[in-house]
Amino acid sequence: MIGETLGKTYKLISLLGRGGMGAVYEAAHTETGARVAVKVLHHHLAEGEGLRRFRREAQAVARVQSPHIVRILDTGTDASSGNLYLVTELLEGEDLQRLIDRIGTLSLRGALGIASQVLQGLAAAHAARVVHRDIKPANLFLARGPNGALTVKILDFGIAKVRSEPLGLAQTTDLTVTGNLLGSPLYMSPEQVQNSRDVDHRTDLWSLGCVLYAALAGRAPHQHLSSIGQLLVAICVTPARSLVEVAPWVPADVAEVVERALAIPAESRPQSAEAMLSELAKFVSPGETLREDLLATGDRSRPLASTPPSPPSSMSTSRSTLGAPGRLAAPCAPNPGFVAPPSSERPLRGDEPTALAGSITEVAPSEGPRPSARSAVPMRVGSRHVTVDPRRFLGTQSELWTFSLDVHTHLSSLIARIWKALRRAGAKVPPMSYGAEWVLFEPRTKRFVEDDKREGGERLSLEAAGIRPGAVLWVVTPEERGTA
Repeated sequence: MIGETLGKTYKLISLLGRGGMGAVYEAAHTETGARVAVKVLHHHLAEGEGLRRFRREAQAVARVQSPHIVRILDTGTDASSGNLYLVTELLEGEDLQRLIDRIGTLSLRGALGIASQVLQGLAAAHAARVVHRDIKPANLFLARGPNGALTVKILDFGIAKVRSEPLGLAQTTDLTVTGNLLGSPLYMSPEQVQNSRDVDHRTDLWSLGCVLYAALAGRAPHQHLSSIGQLLVAICVTPARSLVEVAPWVPADVAEVVERALAIPAESRPQSAEAMLSELAKFVSPGETLREDLLATGDRSRPLASTPPSPPSSMSTSRSTLGAPGRLAAPCAPNPGFVAPPSSERPLRGDEPTALAGSITEVAPSEGPRPSARSAVPMRVGSRHVTVDPRRFLGTQSELWTFSLDVHTHLSSLIARIWKALRRAGAKVPPMSYGAEWVLFEPRTKRFVEDDKREGGERLSLEAAGIRPGAVLWVVTPEERGTA
């Protein structure tokens, strides 16, 4: 469709992204030359439920006025092709999912700053009686302004629920149908999982709690589970593991705010976006300018990279539907050394319903069969763990591994287990090569983990080696010691 003009007004220049609902293009207005994003609905969805979702997206966003909701500029049907299209502002930047993919966990200040802006957008949406129902990192776009400041824009209102006005002055629009699963499972609330027809604004607060959890801990609350069935049951009956336990670097009072948002009974959560925003205001000012150098911690701090859109979700409209990455700035030069994590396609995802535990696995004592080249070890839910990131050693397509500290209580045991995982992933590392061909590095403390040199006698415990529950360890080459 590149080169076509829709509605005699919008000339399509380049493809920005493609998903289950449609494709998104950068376009130019034929009279003013203004650049916009145009979402074109797939032909086979131009009627029935697809058409209703498409119209709902436009109607929902049109009801909300907020700098944190992407603006819809126009809608129409192209007379010659019959294509339905939606025109939005063209944004420069990247979505939060892409950012997490690229740098891992965010700084406390950055994560809370993003959440504060999302809550301001949700407050406006909820005041207009619009419930988003698909808040997830991929639907939160970090739009870069001309001065370098970031504005969070909430995208994709395709499954939004427009609640009826008081006294029945408007019709309720609700896509919920028995048997349908709406939203991204990792970020769905218990009441949404149960397909309740009276889901209200508190479902968005749950989802934002999941987003905050993922941004601070590096994984969504129930991402360790291996199937959709396990996930949906856990969301409804099992409270998420304490954020302090999973990410001990997060202050306890901040963790309490996140955990209240993740309360299974909706009445135990903050009762409005304004209430949750007030809780976060104790730690970060809602009006504070969010800048790129605040998003990562320490040496990971660097500008947003120019990256293509993340792979579109199969369960929601394309994340580039509203404000897809458009005219991006020139690629940023990486920091010297290895301290800036590389991009990865899927170290943490909330889109695919069948890949919920692909990037984080727990270690069981037995070896068990290896189902695929990218699966590190059999999975088990453990009470204490460390996360190992082998991407700098194996490449950006590798996955994160989680090892149970209830199984591996000594440094030599943990090193041996990681070596086995490296071998299974295809690394040519011979036995007894720790320190010579590969080594572990803890980015938070900027410390290399020295091998247990003891021969016989008592083995060095992980605590004595300085490895705590919740630690993140990188697998790197010994040559990178001089660049840390």
